[in-house]
Amino acid sequence: MADNQKISKKTTKASAKHYWGKNAHLASGNTGSSNKKTNSTRKKVVVGATIGTAAVATVKSARKSNGKTIISVIICFILALAIGASICFVMGKNDEFTLLGEEIIYMSSTDTYKDDGVKIVEYGIDISNKAIVTTNLKINESGEYYADEDLLNSGPNQFYICYKVKSIKFGFVYNVQKIRLITFTDISEGGE
Repeated sequence: MADNQKISKKTTKASAKHYWGKNAHLASGNTGSSNKKTNSTRKKVVVGATIGTAAVATVKSARKSNGKTIISVIICFILALAIGASICFVMGKNDEFTLLGEEIIYMSSTDTYKDDGVKIVEYGIDISNKAIVTTNLKINESGEYYADEDLLNSGPNQFYICYKVKSIKFGFVYNVQKIRLITFTDISEGGE
């Protein structure tokens, strides 16, 4: 019976040496100090063998790829960029960020002004309602702009309504803003 155990161990070692080569001790789980094999060691060896085999296969396939493959990948990448740029150009050829009405408004300090707004079309979609408005004027309940006495007397002589939008083309790529200036005709340069 002892001879059968020795034969099976030799067979296991021979097959491990055949598969692993110089690292046969890893496959059998032997570290040199103990002949006991545990399930955790076997699992680690199987996982290591699988990862090692996949890495070798990847390296071999990379070596087999020649210059023609690399050139065709580069050409496909360049074509994809050209097609994407063409589609963006065609979709965005009628885009606009336009200030509706006059750029400079003249009015008296007692008047109110109903602004015409802006027209924003990006990639064929009207996003005018997404415009962000900043101004140094006051806005009443009906949405009209006006300047109160405190603002006229203490504020700057330049009043404005500024339009921006948070979008891809006009917000992040080009960072467009349109400004309408409001000048009050009955106020002198000193603010009186």
